[in-house]
Amino acid sequence: MRKILEQVIKWSIALSFFIPLIILPDKFIFPFIVPKILIFRSVVLIMLGVYILLLLGDVKRYSIKKTPITLAVIFYLLSFLISTIVGVDSYKSLWDNHERMLGFFTICHYAIYYFVATSIFTKWSDWRYLLRIFLGAGSMVMIIGMIQKVSPEFLLNRGSDRVSATLGNAIYYGAYGAFLSLVGWLLYAKEKNNNWKYYSIICGLIGIIGLLISGTRGVLIGFVLGVVAMGWVYVKNINKNSIIRSIFIAGLIVGILGLGTSFYFRGSSFVQKIPTVGRLVNIKLDKNSNPRLMAWSIAMDAWKERPVFGWGPNNYYYAFNKYYNPQLLKFGYTETWFDNAHSATINAIAVQGTVGLFAYLALFVVPILFAWRAFVRKKIDVHIFAAAVGYFVFHYTQQLFVFENPTSYIYFFFFLALINSLINKKEETENTRFHADSLVQVLVVVCVGCIILITNVYPARANMATLDLIRSIYNNKDVVSAYEHATGIYTPHIDDMRIDFGRSMNNTFKNYVTHGHGEKAVKLARLAHSELNNNRRLHPGDIRIHLQQTQLSQMITGVTREPSMLLEAKKTMEEAIEYSPKRQQLYYTLAGVEMQLNNAEEAINTIEKSTELNPKISESWWRLVLIYKTMGQTGLAKEATMRAVDEGVKFNEEGKKIVGEYLPTEN
Repeated sequence: MRKILEQVIKWSIALSFFIPLIILPDKFIFPFIVPKILIFRSVVLIMLGVYILLLLGDVKRYSIKKTPITLAVIFYLLSFLISTIVGVDSYKSLWDNHERMLGFFTICHYAIYYFVATSIFTKWSDWRYLLRIFLGAGSMVMIIGMIQKVSPEFLLNRGSDRVSATLGNAIYYGAYGAFLSLVGWLLYAKEKNNNWKYYSIICGLIGIIGLLISGTRGVLIGFVLGVVAMGWVYVKNINKNSIIRSIFIAGLIVGILGLGTSFYFRGSSFVQKIPTVGRLVNIKLDKNSNPRLMAWSIAMDAWKERPVFGWGPNNYYYAFNKYYNPQLLKFGYTETWFDNAHSATINAIAVQGTVGLFAYLALFVVPILFAWRAFVRKKIDVHIFAAAVGYFVFHYTQQLFVFENPTSYIYFFFFLALINSLINKKEETENTRFHADSLVQVLVVVCVGCIILITNVYPARANMATLDLIRSIYNNKDVVSAYEHATGIYTPHIDDMRIDFGRSMNNTFKNYVTHGHGEKAVKLARLAHSELNNNRRLHPGDIRIHLQQTQLSQMITGVTREPSMLLEAKKTMEEAIEYSPKRQQLYYTLAGVEMQLNNAEEAINTIEKSTELNPKISESWWRLVLIYKTMGQTGLAKEATMRAVDEGVKFNEEGKKIVGEYLPTEN
């Protein structure tokens, strides 16, 4: 019985390595994320159930040991929980949205994954077996990315020159490839059988190719520093005549010369075309020309307001809105909606505060320190020590430029479990009698099954039903029945379902009216507007809801000519501006509502405020000119145009269509 249960856990972990391959675009909204998370959580719950049976059968053998790494994981989990409770939106911290699904509830599953793995497997032979499987599964992901490089339309890549395979993001893909290469090296160094050595090095090289074709600068920086850290360990602790030592020294010299040469000739077309390297050496670090650096600055402003436990996990969005930088709009609207600081460290400072930052850093510092201690005490060999130092240096560095994702959490917590197990080997215990009561077994199975059903199966059905709802909206089917069916299925992400419903109605409303379905459009838009009120109560500071409701109100009024919804929309936008007082888009939307209410003077005042936020943004000026033209005030329209020119504003083609007649001939 004992062996069977241990095998179930081993195969569950092996199965988790194939989860990154899962993508179901015809079934789920956010198919790169949702099915991965739901399946991973189900696998972990099965592991937990089996582990409970093992623990009940032999508590001494399988109990979780209070090691430094385990305490660091617990510290991080507690920090996450406290920040969730005291944050500005606990519901979002707990569940996150179904685009990321990395709320506290899911993070608990990754922690359980760690606890079970590090408590069950104690021998290098067990970990070697799992690492071999990891290499195989990871190589499959890398090969899919290589296919996308040759055929850019393959598997939802949509013609992009940066590939993402089944992960949905080139950064995730590049980081996965980097870790794959590090695992490949570790196994190559420790394998005794030549066939497995060849297998390991081939998979490792596949990972490096994946890293390079991902075009991800942060991952490359992290990988280089991780390899340098590994090389330092080898150079300091291995025989001077060792071929491994020579490989790392030669690699370091070649790497420094290569990057130095690339940087010197960074303007050449040849260097710019080198995958990843070209983007790295041409990076711009000016805060005013890099939206991510602005996002980091906003995070630091937010930390000053909530320095201890932060704004709450997944609540960076609220801090970003409050401290929004009006300079961001010059990069386009896509750079004005950050739900993450795009740096795990900076993001931790904002959403989990100082306590959370130390908890996060502990996940990297503690394993390195205690791996060094174990190496000094000869509990682990130089290869394990070098891999620990190299990986944690790599992962921390590359996470300075991005955030965790469902796949990176899998291999991060897996590697934590591996290092913890190997540096804290359990003492051999006697083969005690293993006993698991049949009634307890049934009870555990039933409980695990119910939890999987409620927390994963139902949300999966709800997500798929929401996709059917969106299709119904775009195909003019029975939308109301589809919505009632979708919302009738339990899911903690019902707020996302309402947002998807509202967004889809905003996108299709005009098409409904154009094709003679105005009455149906108004009915559905009213339903969406009403349902979004529930979201406003749940997430009062989420200004995206304010914008959605206002847009629905404007479209409904355009058909019904009833001003009541516009008056409500005006209050809605004024409330949104209180949450994000420097966001120009809110002023544009409010001005549009005021124009529909025939309050032209108020609309002008509103747009004037947006020009004061950042006088260099052309859209603020051409919107002001448009209002004057609508009023027949051509003199004021020309005056506003000249004010914009004096500010050094350069109008794009959209703006020139409106202000072109007033521009000086040289413009």
